[in-house]
Amino acid sequence: MSRKPTDPVQLKLRFSEKLRQRIEKAALRNNQSMNTEIVRRLEESFGREELNEALRAAMWQVLTQGGLAEALKPLAAQIVEKIDVSKFDHTKEAFRDIEARRELETKPENKS
Repeated sequence: MSRKPTDPVQLKLRFSEKLRQRIEKAALRNNQSMNTEIVRRLEESFGREELNEALRAAMWQVLTQGGLAEALKPLAAQIVEKIDVSKFDHTKEAFRDIEARRELETKPENKS
């Protein structure tokens, strides 16, 4: 008997008592069970990951299109300088990827 993707499943987890207490407090604050709190947080983290990928792709497209994007690059650079991306590992990683791609594309041997 195979399960459907929407079927609930049980999973035994091990984590610290400190984390359990944090989950319990968050669940109480949000007026929901610990199970619901954990599932919601996991789903949100996957959603952020998908959003990050979409943002990375959109930023890359904007930075490589030229035209209006070229004109906005200096402003974007000023904005990015003011953002402390060290607190956002995925965003920091996205900016590194974009910069690396841009450097590759601007090298003379890579132009056609």
